[in-house]
Order: sequence, then C-alpha cells, then structure tokens
Amino acid sequence: MILSVVICILCFFSATASQSAIVPEKESGGRVPLEDQLKLGELQLTLNTLKKYYYKGRNWQSLCLALGLTDDTIGVIETNHIKNVERCLRECLSSWLRKEDLVNETGGPNWETLLNALRSIGENAAAEDIDKEKQPACFIFNKFHKRIFSSIRGYPEAIATLLHKEEMISDKVLKRIETNKGMGTDILLDEVHKIVYKNYKNVKKFAVILKKFTTTELVGKSILLEYGKKFTDEETESVDIAGAVKIRIPRNYEPKFKELRFLWWTTILDVVNLIKFPASQEKLMDYFFIDSKFVGEKPVKESVLNIMKDKCSLIDITTLEEIIRYLEIQEAKPIIKRYKKMVEEFCKDVSLRFGLNETIYKHPILKGERITIEVNRKVDDNTLNDIEDLLQIAFENYFFSVKLVTIRESNSFIIICSFPLILTDVLTATAVKNIEALKQKGIQQLTIGYVNVYSHGKVHDTQESRNVSDLIRKSQLQVSMVQMEAIRHYIEEKSAERNPIVIKDSGITYYWISALIVICVTTFALLYLMADKNYKSIMEKLSSNTDKIERLQSSTSETMDQQLKTLSEDTETRLLSFKKEILRENSKSFLGLEESLAQCQEKIKELHDEVTEHFRKERLAPIM
Repeated sequence: MILSVVICILCFFSATASQSAIVPEKESGGRVPLEDQLKLGELQLTLNTLKKYYYKGRNWQSLCLALGLTDDTIGVIETNHIKNVERCLRECLSSWLRKEDLVNETGGPNWETLLNALRSIGENAAAEDIDKEKQPACFIFNKFHKRIFSSIRGYPEAIATLLHKEEMISDKVLKRIETNKGMGTDILLDEVHKIVYKNYKNVKKFAVILKKFTTTELVGKSILLEYGKKFTDEETESVDIAGAVKIRIPRNYEPKFKELRFLWWTTILDVVNLIKFPASQEKLMDYFFIDSKFVGEKPVKESVLNIMKDKCSLIDITTLEEIIRYLEIQEAKPIIKRYKKMVEEFCKDVSLRFGLNETIYKHPILKGERITIEVNRKVDDNTLNDIEDLLQIAFENYFFSVKLVTIRESNSFIIICSFPLILTDVLTATAVKNIEALKQKGIQQLTIGYVNVYSHGKVHDTQESRNVSDLIRKSQLQVSMVQMEAIRHYIEEKSAERNPIVIKDSGITYYWISALIVICVTTFALLYLMADKNYKSIMEKLSSNTDKIERLQSSTSETMDQQLKTLSEDTETRLLSFKKEILRENSKSFLGLEESLAQCQEKIKELHDEVTEHFRKERLAPIM
C-alpha cells in the first residue's frame, strides 16, 4: 500500500521525461512533421528512398542549395565527380547528413527538410510519395496492410459503411466499394491510405472500427498498440508502475478532481498488486481475452493495468470489482469499499461547476459511440448524482453500459457519454420510450451515435439506430469464410517456420488445434447457411400463405358486400310493397267510411224532415 502511494505521488506531482520517439497528439490532427534527425549511417536508406520514387539527381545543385550547402561545397563536389550525377548526389547528401555549411539553419538533416527541398525544385510527386511512406501513421498502416487485406476481404462494405458514417469517406467512394464486388477491398484500402496521410488520427479511428468485427479485431488491436507507441494523447499523463514501464492515464486539472484521480489510480494499483502473478495469469488472459502473442513483449500485469484504466471511470470501478470476485481476492474488498464511499460523497457534495470539462472517462474515438445530451438547467444547481439520475431515467437497465465522459457548459450544460456501438438501437428505443420523463428533467436535445433522437420538442426517425446495430450483428455472422482463410494463412506461416508450438506439453500441436478450429468454423458456417436457407424457405411459405389469406379475405369481403347489397335491395322492395298494400287497404277503408258518412247524413236529413213535419203539424216553429 505504501509503495503504491509513493509511486502515485511521484507520478502525479513530478514531471516525467518524455521520449523523443513519442509524438503528442494534436487536437486537429493533420500530418506530422518528420523532424527526427537522420544520421550519417542512413545515407544509403535516403538514396534508396529517392530512387524508389524516381528521383535520380536531376537539378541536384539546386537541391543541395535548398538543403543548406554553399556554392563552394557544391563546386568542389562537381569538380571531383564531373558528369557523374549519381556520385554528386551521394556526396551532396553525405555532406548534408554531416551537417556541413548552413544545414542546421535550414532545419537539419531530416525527412521534413528533404521534402521541402524536393518541392522547391519541382519534384512534388516524389516529395508526396516519400511523405506518405515516412509519415508515422502511414508507416503503421503499411505495416499491417497485408493482414488488413486478408481479414476484410470478402465483406469490405460493412467497414466502408461505418467509415462513411464517421465522414471519413465520401458517398461516391462508398458506392464504388458496394458496386465493385471484386475490387471493393482494394478501393477501400487505397482510400484509407489517403485519409490516413491527410490526418494521422484517422488510422486510430480505422483501427477502432476494425475492432468492431470478429475477423478484424486482432489486427485492429495490433494497430492501436503500434499507434500508442508513436503517439500520445495530450489529455493524458504518464505514470510509472515499475522501472521504465509507463502507463498513461487521463489528466485532470481542477484540484478536487485531481485528488480523486490520484485516489482512483492508487486503488487500481493496490488491487492489481494483490493479484498473484503468474499464478492468476491464465485466468486473467481468459477473462480479458489477452492474446498470448503479446505476453512476450508486454507483461500481463501491465496489460491488466491498461485494461483497468480503460474500463474504469473516475466514478465507476465495476470492472475492478468483477476481477476481485472472479479471482476471489478478499483482501481487496476493503480497498474497493473505501473508494466507492469516497466517490459517493464526492458525487453528492461537489457542484457540477467544478466538473466542467474534466475527464471522467476516456473520450470515445468514434462519433457513433458518443451520446450528447443538452440540458436546460443551471450548472450550479446540479451535482454528478443528478447527472447519473438523468442517465438512469433515459436508459433504465442499460444505464450501466453508458459511461459519463465529461460535462461542458453552453447556454445550460451538455453531457457527453460513451457507449458500445452495438447497443445503438436498444439505447435509442429506451430513450424514446422515456422521452416525456426526460423533457421534465429539462432535456433540450439528445443524440445517440449517428442518430439525432430528440430536438426542439420533436422525436425524430430512429431507423438509423437499428441499421447500425444490424450492420454489426450481421457482419459478426458472416465472418466464417474469412476466418478460415486467415487461419489457413497463419498455419502456412507456421509450417514454413518448421517449429510447431506445443501447448502445455500435452502432445497436441498447434496444427491440430488450428485444424479443429477450421472444422468448428466450417461447421458453424454450414449451420448458419442451412439456418439461413430454412429461414428463407419459411419466410417464402409464410409470404405465400399471407397472400392466400389476403386473397380469401378480399373474396369474402366482396361476397359479403354483394349479399348485403342484394339483401338491402330485397328489403327495400318488400318495404315498398308492404307500404303500397297498407295504403291500398287504408284507401278502401277510407272509401267505406265516406259511404257510411254519406248514409248518416241522409239519415240525419230524413230525421230532420220528419221532425220538421211533426212540429208543423203541431203548429210549432221548426227547430233549426
């Protein structure tokens, strides 16, 4: 424990010497100046490089002047080797590498100075080709070109699609890759080489995309390993763990966060120091899928530390807890408990104002793995606990897969998180489901990966999220043939070495293991194809039955409509007939009634006449 604290104090509060081979990452990317000094022993390398790109000494005098040699030196070289351009160029470059005359004033003997000199005499094509070869990122890409080609051959469209979504290749290039099936891989790698030359950070993005697919995962990791040796992130700082071994961890600036970062690294180091190496080495390699070929050049302990600092955020050390449970390290539990208690108090008490622009978790390389949430609330009224509550409301059970990266201030504040690309669809669907609750929390805009989910009070179309996740899953199922080709290639290499690798002295050679892998992969491929065929057959039958049902439904509907129409017409006819019959009967009754009334009137008249006659006889006045 004391040793770990001492080491961390030295790491955080003392400056460490930087290595000349490491190039700090620039925020904007671009090309890297090739300013490493060349030595006299690299004369032949320089000549071979110039010859490789078709510069054989034309205008060598002007080239020498541009490199910083004087007229006197050039005159001596020309006199000593009359009309021998090749020898004159050699002597010129030799004087340049020895830093004669004004060479130091022009930048010294390095590739950058030579490229500028070539451009000054009109040799732009040679300068650009040499630059593409010597750029560190291009060198890394060229080093792994064959492995990349064999890994992605057969399905470059998936990788090209992600590159397009990251705005690294154009619509035109993507269409060319999709339409030229046989040449798709060549077109893709040519384009990647161009974008890597324009911006060295693109090789890192490309490697991260390769890691998303099963067959290209290993080569992606290898590229990132080489990239880490050459470039460093300016937002990280180097810490010593043992001797000359250094690990880079995120840098914090605000005192409260800097103190917590110190405790974070101390906790990780203390826990890893409790792991018994090499007794637990194999279990750790299995748990983290560490490739055995890296063990020779990098200790497993260093690999585990790198994984821990990449997977554990400042406020979430779940991975460390899982390792403790997996290896049953009881002594580490109090260390974890102590740190979690400090984090709980920190998140509850420290205002969000102190955390603005501080790094809580490593920034995602891909735009597709970034969540951006704009919240219309005051920074000073919130803490990290409030941010975690908001994320839990948004993503529910998937909250644990979302890592808080940093918080930035705008009109209100913006939350930036990181998440696995394959979870794009489920995170989007969950957020849309909870959008009303998020609106109550003051959310103004929500972007998940490539999808603008919500803005200006409107939920947008989220079909793109399903497309991205389906792309990854589909590609993971379509790798069998490429895997077999890669395994075959690897077996051929090992066969050429005539040095079979024996595993655990069991007598089973690497070749047999590889053969078993090929058989398993082939079986998986056949099962997948059979399942796919059966699935298509079922879908065709289902589609056929659906058509029949629709036709039957349509026929039934038409028959019912016709029957209803006929019934309606029949009913209407009957009603009309019934109405006429009633009217006819009523008419007869009315005529009979009129006749009866006429008879009554006649009777009344007769009675009236009789009464009148009676009163007349009785000499009375008639009753009117």
